[in-house]
Amino acid sequence: MKKAAAAIIAALFLLLNINVCAVIQYPPKDTDITVSVPVYDIPPVIDGEIGEDEYCSLQIDRTSLSFVVGSESDWSRVRDTVFAAYACVCSDCFYFALKTQLPPQYYKTDCEARLMWAQTALLISLAPSGSSGRTALEFGIRPNSQSYVFNKYAGKEIDLTGSFSAIYSDGVVIYEVKVPLSAFGAEGKDRFSFCFSISEGDFYDNERIAYVQFGQGISGFSTAEDAYAGKDAALFPTVILTDQSGVTVTEPPDTEPSEPPNTGSDLLIWAAVIVASALIASILLANVIKKRV
Repeated sequence: MKKAAAAIIAALFLLLNINVCAVIQYPPKDTDITVSVPVYDIPPVIDGEIGEDEYCSLQIDRTSLSFVVGSESDWSRVRDTVFAAYACVCSDCFYFALKTQLPPQYYKTDCEARLMWAQTALLISLAPSGSSGRTALEFGIRPNSQSYVFNKYAGKEIDLTGSFSAIYSDGVVIYEVKVPLSAFGAEGKDRFSFCFSISEGDFYDNERIAYVQFGQGISGFSTAEDAYAGKDAALFPTVILTDQSGVTVTEPPDTEPSEPPNTGSDLLIWAAVIVASALIASILLANVIKKRV
């Protein structure tokens, strides 16, 4: 069924004379990616401005980034993307902000909200610690005030009305978004993970799409052969919550203490097994000898 659907989609692309190319992903060099996010007492104001004390600047090393491109010619576009990311947790909500600079042509085309991944947008995904597969809360926002929840697999309902801002001006876009921890299954100081991707391009002007991604897990591309293999919350970077001085406050994962083995009982059981086996062997041997005599 999936192969038939893929064949139909490919045929439609050919009929529409849309330039389709192989997708290439450059994975991050880091394999165990974490990011420290502070817990604040005063929440940021979602107003399209990143105040000096509203957020903490995320220290994202370039080795933590992955790049998804439509062709090698797009490599320079994503490689040269300039952005700064910010975040904090306050009142059981995750606040995230991003400032990036891209040419105006990547913001000019309107599209349906569900197709914003093929335009220029900020895509975000969040999941509680230990999640895997397509179980995260995934959504996107665009500078024209569109928002869309992509991933229904999370089983969570979220209304972003009034909870985000995306403003484009003079070649710079500033995104801000507020998400309750409960919306993606996290609580209080629980560990959680998140991934974000900056999509660049204009699908309707036959532009190839490119993505700059923090870590992996949201783009949907792991290899060119399997476009969905990368949709995995287990690939997200882990969030470590700290206080404002940098001291870790994240609660450790809940684990039930394992009871020590009852070695005395174990020894008795094994001794009984050995004795029983010896008796059975003796009886069998005695029967064999008796028959021969």
